[in-house]
Amino acid sequence: MIHQEKTSRISLLTYSAVLIASLFLSPVAHGKEDTVRIGVLAYRGKDRAMQMWSPTALYLTRRIPGHTFTIVPLDFHEMGPAVGSGAVDFVVTNTSFYVELESKYGVSRIATLKNKRNSNTLTVFGGVIFCRDGRQDIRDLHDLKRKRFMAVEETSLGGWQAAWREFKEAGIDPYRDFNKLEFGNTHDAVVYAVRDGTVDAGTVRTDTFERMKESGLIDPTVFRILNQKLEKDFPYALSTRLYPEWPIAKIKATPEDLAKKVVIALLSMPSDDPAAGASRSAGWTIPLDYQPVHDLMKELRVGPYRDYGKITLSVVMRKYWPWIVLSALALFSATLTAGYVMRLNRNLSTAQLKLQASQEDLETTVLERTAQLRAMNEELEQEIADRTRTEVEKGKLQKQLFHVQKMEAIGVLAGGIAHDFNNILTAIIGYGNLALKRLKGDPQSRKFLENILTSSSRAVDLTRGLLTFSRKQMIDPKPNHLNAIVKSAENLLLPLIGETIELKTVLTDTDVIVMADSGQIGQVLMNLATNARDAMPDGGVLTITTSVIELTAEFFKSRPMGRSGRYAALSVIDTGTGMDADIQGKMFEPFFTTKGVGKGTGLGLAIVFGIVEQHDGYLLVESHPGKGTTFTIYLPIVRAAV
Repeated sequence: MIHQEKTSRISLLTYSAVLIASLFLSPVAHGKEDTVRIGVLAYRGKDRAMQMWSPTALYLTRRIPGHTFTIVPLDFHEMGPAVGSGAVDFVVTNTSFYVELESKYGVSRIATLKNKRNSNTLTVFGGVIFCRDGRQDIRDLHDLKRKRFMAVEETSLGGWQAAWREFKEAGIDPYRDFNKLEFGNTHDAVVYAVRDGTVDAGTVRTDTFERMKESGLIDPTVFRILNQKLEKDFPYALSTRLYPEWPIAKIKATPEDLAKKVVIALLSMPSDDPAAGASRSAGWTIPLDYQPVHDLMKELRVGPYRDYGKITLSVVMRKYWPWIVLSALALFSATLTAGYVMRLNRNLSTAQLKLQASQEDLETTVLERTAQLRAMNEELEQEIADRTRTEVEKGKLQKQLFHVQKMEAIGVLAGGIAHDFNNILTAIIGYGNLALKRLKGDPQSRKFLENILTSSSRAVDLTRGLLTFSRKQMIDPKPNHLNAIVKSAENLLLPLIGETIELKTVLTDTDVIVMADSGQIGQVLMNLATNARDAMPDGGVLTITTSVIELTAEFFKSRPMGRSGRYAALSVIDTGTGMDADIQGKMFEPFFTTKGVGKGTGLGLAIVFGIVEQHDGYLLVESHPGKGTTFTIYLPIVRAAV
């Protein structure tokens, strides 16, 4: 134990000496380099964090001239204040901390760590719930009631929240049912507390046992794993679900150009580089989907979801403020004069001009941002092409980077603008209704106001579509028969497509149940049917099919965090004009349309894309000019009662 601590101190001094030497030997030394600070969550202590991550700072200093990278070790309580005050430029932190920092401070992930253990390379992890092997009174999770339990820290995903979710699913409230719930602040401290009998049981992140055993710190045979789970290709002891590995994220104020250079350097790090070896990793990969972590926090009501589902005064005010304002104004209606109505009309005219300008700015901003993303993607493709060893790997990385950067950036941009745009619409509609109540004796003015309100309602539909695409629209998924959803939508589709188009439905005989919002899936069918109708101006056949398909690991190679298994396939097939490759590459972008001016908003397929993403589904398109188009949606099959 003492020998191990001395070795860690010697290693830390060695890394520090190398880093200092590199600063003085660099051609841009003596204060000319920019210092870039990387905050690292010191979940096993600050000395250990410096030992693991100092080589990464040295690697980035060598790869990015003109910048000196340094490591700032931070414990669980120091991470948030450091990000909020701008004390660091990048952070390497656990998964749940990232989600909270993303919501509170606007940090954004740029890469995900590939954890390495012997010959295993993993991008997911979980938690381990354990006790001493000799405890005959503890056999499963329910035996932990009225026992002493220790976790790492309340904000630690692998060291507490993953296990908490399993307890909740088993009907156990740790804060109420345990005799005492403690937090050791480090994973090693929890293991030692269980080993020494200070507590009855504990939980730590997966691979903690294996790493401590390798360092000679513990004998794992004295422990027993509770609620043990077996996941394919996952080699460590496991008691919980799996979640994506630690990300590295840039602070909101960090320059985009510097972040891009860091991404390129990290993705190019060889798995045998000393920096990867020191951090016990195989380098870095593109940022994964962190939606499973959002789901966990939403279920536990922690992090940014602390008030999820609660009805507060602010929520009531936001939802019902027009009625509250109208009630207050009713008390003063007797004192309002014709001059007030005139001023209100002037305000409406100004608001209408702002609305028109905002709509034009929205379209211009989306086009400009799309052009910027294309230019950035071209630069990244060139950098990747110079470093990729095989053509197959190059194609996969290019496709993943393009999808992540373009669709997520467009979604964030569209959702943010739609939110502000909706606030302007709310004011216009509110003032419009007030004026409409006042102008009972002026038919011409009432007609003008009614036209303004009609246009505003259409603009509301536009913002709702943008929110759906950016996945900020709330959904209510429940177990539903997929065939029943199709049948209920069939009567709505017939008048929509017209008499010149024949509608066919071919439904599987298998009882297919999916976790879905039936209204949202119906919206998907309506939008796809509308596109099909426009693609068949001279008539044709529209076919809707359902089936069950087994998606293999090959399908998910380019889809991180996807799970192979049985899926429900919903296909919409038309015999229309089809699309070329250029149109297929742009069809899911908001406001992209091949229709004439005034004949479409360009949001139909963007809404379809957003709804499918919110349902954890996958959307494939197959189309050839003159041969029609097939949209296929894959939704996970669930075993549940409808």
